[in-house]
Amino acid sequence: MQSPAEGASTSCYLAADPRLADVRGRYFINCNRVAIGGNSENRELAAWLWTGSGELVRPHLLAGP
Repeated sequence: MQSPAEGASTSCYLAADPRLADVRGRYFINCNRVAIGGNSENRELAAWLWTGSGELVRPHLLAGP
């Protein structure tokens, strides 16, 4: 198990290193970029999931108290 400081190190690294200012949509573990493969970069599937998720939650977001 990591200490709180160790657990925060990757987030702090990504937030503070100016070389990573333009990095988007990538995954990091222990301050290292990792590839995760599978459907993680499937844009068609991501669009389908985004749309479907929106349809499922929309009625709950628009409902009054």
